[in-house]
Amino acid sequence: MKYDHIPGPPRDKFSLRTFTTFLRIMSKGDNIHDTFLEWPRHMGLSAE
Repeated sequence: MKYDHIPGPPRDKFSLRTFTTFLRIMSKGDNIHDTFLEWPRHMGLSAE
């Protein structure tokens, strides 16, 4: 894709946007807000 070189959160099907990502996270019992904090840390940015 055009912007694959830019780090970002996991990408799912475009039409479903991040809804499937949220469902997968919540089905594991994880907190979605913790995931929002983890994504910038994973990309090398500061979330705090």
